[in-house]
Amino acid sequence: MAASPAEQLRGVRLSAGESDCRGVSLTRCAASCAIEAGVLAPRRMRAFTAAVLAHWGISGASEYEIREIVSELVTNACLHSGSVDVSLTLTMYGDTIHLTVRDSGRWKRRRRDPLGINGRGLALVSHQATRSGLTRSAGGTEAWAQREVPAADLLRSCGPWESPC
Repeated sequence: MAASPAEQLRGVRLSAGESDCRGVSLTRCAASCAIEAGVLAPRRMRAFTAAVLAHWGISGASEYEIREIVSELVTNACLHSGSVDVSLTLTMYGDTIHLTVRDSGRWKRRRRDPLGINGRGLALVSHQATRSGLTRSAGGTEAWAQREVPAADLLRSCGPWESPC
């Protein structure tokens, strides 16, 4: 049985507020989720992302592609890092979504897939994101991506969050 959007967001930190950057007012919204890095993590993070984006009023191709980026980055963390947990932070500044996936594992080197079936995730992310990057350290890996949301996919700006908890 699929969890409702309210159940997907239970225990999740969400915030909204105004910040000022050199006289330009930008709306800032943020949501984060940390879960066990396992076979269900990509699906759970996609559902979490869908619920957050729906709350923020993001739809259409942007919503689909942001979920796909999240899925690829979370899947990579679960398959290749050996981390026991994975976290996702979504932040919206104006019309730009910034997402960060973190793990605490040590990435394993992979051999090239001779059939070309695997190994295309980061290429897909770089194609769908406005910008993306990856930082590895002794404490784990941080993969991030930004995606601008066109006005047609932005139904409203994020506002005060009333937790369903």
